[in-house]
Amino acid sequence: MKGWRPVLSFVFAIACATYLLSKAERRPVTFGESTSDAGQVNNPAVSALQIVAPGIVSTLESETSPSISRDGKTIVFARYGEDWSQKRGYIGSRQPTGWKVQQLSTLGPIYNLSVSSDGQSIITASSNNGELNRFDRLNGKWIKTESISAISGVTGSYPQLLDNGDVLLYDPDGNVGGGIYRLPCTRTGYASPVHLFVTKRGVAFDGFLDDTGCLYFTWCKTDACIVEKGDGVHCICGNDTEPELLSELGYRWGVQPFDEGTKLLLTDGDDILSVTTERLETH
Repeated sequence: MKGWRPVLSFVFAIACATYLLSKAERRPVTFGESTSDAGQVNNPAVSALQIVAPGIVSTLESETSPSISRDGKTIVFARYGEDWSQKRGYIGSRQPTGWKVQQLSTLGPIYNLSVSSDGQSIITASSNNGELNRFDRLNGKWIKTESISAISGVTGSYPQLLDNGDVLLYDPDGNVGGGIYRLPCTRTGYASPVHLFVTKRGVAFDGFLDDTGCLYFTWCKTDACIVEKGDGVHCICGNDTEPELLSELGYRWGVQPFDEGTKLLLTDGDDILSVTTERLETH
């Protein structure tokens, strides 16, 4: 990747206060779950990670699946307690005095979610290979407007709604293998999904396609996904054919550039995090 590209033009307020209380004891590592203690030894990029809005967005419960609108005024994420499979969707609105967060009870139990760039639509996934649904903000309420899976016949998770209506998703059973796909939106529904990154080595999931065409995703090349050098956040840009590892951040996901590409939003499954891109290196 030839340097960092300006990506999304919005400002996002990061709370830099010291985290007041520690999280509950970490659970054993499995795919998609918290590994926030992993890969942090002698890693300056990891030590530079900041917790987003401690006590408001990131709390004593666990937060995951962050997604933010282009203007930086709307953030969505999932929150859970002891049961990873029972997540609840939340939305945060940036006010002059800080973030105001409320539960999205209309969504019901979810696996993960994301918000559109204009902050007016949300896509949810019900499980790792589950139903994909779209909700739109109508008259101040979030209303289910479309079952993407019912229309397209495609299931998956880690969705992203692109500006043209296409959907980016992780499909563990995709037509050329498990990986990251783009589901093209048409006038009558959706066309067949197109693979963007599929690997036979481990698992690549939770993709984010930015305005310049750079694809960010988490690639676990090993089952452990926290130990081997090379596991973690990757990116493919432009004519690049091989993914580049970003600063060996370890097993983290939900990566999204913001603040005009100067920072990354991501999660370790316990907190919503931010890191400046100047602290990162590609390999």
